[in-house]
Amino acid sequence: MSLAVLYQWKVDPDRIADFRLAWRELTKGFIEECGGLGSRLHHTKDGWWAAYARWPDEETRDKARLSEAYVDASNVMKDVVLERRPEITMIVTDDLLTERHGVE
Repeated sequence: MSLAVLYQWKVDPDRIADFRLAWRELTKGFIEECGGLGSRLHHTKDGWWAAYARWPDEETRDKARLSEAYVDASNVMKDVVLERRPEITMIVTDDLLTERHGVE
């Protein structure tokens, strides 16, 4: 069974483009270098940003978080986030989410 994590952030409204670019860089790096299974970024109606990320297991996710390969993007994320909610970690039991590539 794989792991899913829900991340939530309140982002500086003047730095949304920086946030999105850093999120993409981190996510692509986690996929290419750290074994991540991908993520989707969402903007909620109440002004928060949320990402649903998939990992093969908790160990892979923990190792990726310690990686220094994407420290610049990680620092941008830290700089532009005004507030964050606690992560919600979930074990995937049934998966009917379809994959559509190229969604912007």
